[in-house]
Amino acid sequence: MAAVFNFTFLRAQNKLGYEARPVLRAKSSPMSVDALPDFPTKSAPIKGGIAEWNFWAMDSPMGSFKYQNTALLHFPYVDLDQFYGARQEQRPKQTRGSFVGDGYPPAVALKGANIAIPDKHTCFSLTRKGYKPNPIGIETSVNQDRVVIMTYPDREDEWWMGLFDGHGDLGHATSHYASVEFPNRIQALSSKQSQMSQEEIKDGLKKIFEDIDRELPTNVNVGGSTAISIWKTGDLIYISNLGDSQAFVASFDNNGNNVELIQTTEPHKPDLPGERARIEAAGGQVELSPFPGASARVVIPINQFEAMALAMSRSLGDAEGNKVGVISEPTTEVLDLRSLSKDLNYVVVAATDGIFDQIAMAEVAMHIAKSIAKPTPLGLAEATEQLILKSSYRWFDESTIHNMMLYRDDISIAVHRLII
Repeated sequence: MAAVFNFTFLRAQNKLGYEARPVLRAKSSPMSVDALPDFPTKSAPIKGGIAEWNFWAMDSPMGSFKYQNTALLHFPYVDLDQFYGARQEQRPKQTRGSFVGDGYPPAVALKGANIAIPDKHTCFSLTRKGYKPNPIGIETSVNQDRVVIMTYPDREDEWWMGLFDGHGDLGHATSHYASVEFPNRIQALSSKQSQMSQEEIKDGLKKIFEDIDRELPTNVNVGGSTAISIWKTGDLIYISNLGDSQAFVASFDNNGNNVELIQTTEPHKPDLPGERARIEAAGGQVELSPFPGASARVVIPINQFEAMALAMSRSLGDAEGNKVGVISEPTTEVLDLRSLSKDLNYVVVAATDGIFDQIAMAEVAMHIAKSIAKPTPLGLAEATEQLILKSSYRWFDESTIHNMMLYRDDISIAVHRLII
């Protein structure tokens, strides 16, 4: 059973004229897949200006939709910031010392919404807008992350998952464009795959990334975005990454123990030898990490007096970065599922650095594995909310420890169980 959601937001104006935090009220009604709405199509303003791109990309789809009569698109069911607010955290009652490892806050947003979620024990994605105040302390940002999962009601041997983390003033335009364009192009590639070799399919995926990058406007700087594409088709999974979002495949036993990361992506960082060599050969400059834990950056000249520093060496968009060696070619690895033991369970996870900058990949894998082995009524929805909340606390704690202005990155995660 699936559901259509009618989220009502109560909006109020504060003294500065900005909208106060919306209050989430969810209503749901169980519906068949046939009753799901069609995915709304709204053409991108390819030749538009900054205002047109910003307006077009401002709101991400929420919930599930029918897509091209053959597939379903599953977007996050809610932005958790609509429930918790920009700075309000529901801290757990346990002591601070126990807030590690298995110490996770209660997932109250989705429980309180009381919504029916299709495939919640098989796949799920969730997001939370960051808290990014401007220099005078007013928080006006938009969520620049986009997440989408494409499934097929009539078959289980194929699905696709995409995750995009935008950056720059209009990074949400780049991530939004990628998220609505990728499904159609994956469908087109899928229709031809029976006649293609693995290398030809990898080339086809590379072309999707590069075509989307090329189609982004050059008349306005729409920022940039990372990109993760995970396509499961038959006995193979094609895992493509671009930038510093990450993904992994993990195995675990029936009790959620003995978790092992069997496939991981490597972030494209500017100080990796091959990446640095390409950037410097193009006339670019790599600024090394100023202290442990910080990322090296590509220095991208904007004009004679200004430059930006990009924490990744590959991305979608970032037109100025293309001139100094930033490219849109993904790294694609192929996992043959026939090589895996049928006695174990498997899960695929993709997340932005909003998660992985605060929680180790192994811990994410362990928490997801436990949620699958010992499922709750909310399934994967509960585990993903808990991971986002734990990351949220750590972002704010990090700001406090370093006496910095409170900051939290956009945080998004997508999960799909892997049946072999």
